[in-house]
Amino acid sequence: MQIFWVIASIVIFVVLVFQVFQLLNKHIFNRIRINKWILLAISLGLLVFQFVYKPTNYWERYALSAVIVIFFLWFLEIKQFGNPKQEQKVVIKSKAKPNRIKNINKNKKAP
Repeated sequence: MQIFWVIASIVIFVVLVFQVFQLLNKHIFNRIRINKWILLAISLGLLVFQFVYKPTNYWERYALSAVIVIFFLWFLEIKQFGNPKQEQKVVIKSKAKPNRIKNINKNKKAP
């Protein structure tokens, strides 16, 4: 029965991390432009920190693992699809009408 709870907690952890990543990706990550190698360095640095620090609390271990996985998933997202492009504001310019001046001059001379 013990192994069932371990597997269930891992499955719940994976589902929660993916849901949090999807929410962050939809609302926050698409607005931030960051180099993908910085994200990889952060995730690897946190992974090394996790082995050095060795959190004793159950929740600390899962929270640190979740942050590492989210940074790594963000790196993979940028590697696959690229950084979000900055949206350029579209300026609509009116078309020059060269015949307007000719017609105005003709109308003024006529009366």
